[in-house]
Amino acid sequence: MSLNQRIATFISKYTYTAYKVFSDRNRTNHLINKASIKLSFYKSTLQAVSMEFKAMVRLLNNYIRGIYTDVSKQTIISIIIAVLYFVIPTDAIPDFLIGGFLDDITVIGWVFSSIRKEINKYLEWETNNQFL
Repeated sequence: MSLNQRIATFISKYTYTAYKVFSDRNRTNHLINKASIKLSFYKSTLQAVSMEFKAMVRLLNNYIRGIYTDVSKQTIISIIIAVLYFVIPTDAIPDFLIGGFLDDITVIGWVFSSIRKEINKYLEWETNNQFL
């Protein structure tokens, strides 16, 4: 099975989980915390997508806190899937293997590019609302 097929299988498998996380604020907060910890630990490894991933996590955090809601549900689900993919160490290429983050970088980059317009809108909002 190719890497793309393995990633697609994972995404299909975790779409249901993403909807469950979406409907439970505590689970979403827990996922955000796990992602933030893992990102800080591996930030040099994930340098290629670090800024994009942080923006997605901030958007998700502000969404669940009710601070920023001008975003589609599908975008939030896509972000949750990317965060799940990043947090779960046994995805298409397990993180403990050499090159184990290449698939994470691919998924984060793909999700970011597919929701770029909504991320850019969020970043503009964030810039104009720095006092929050």
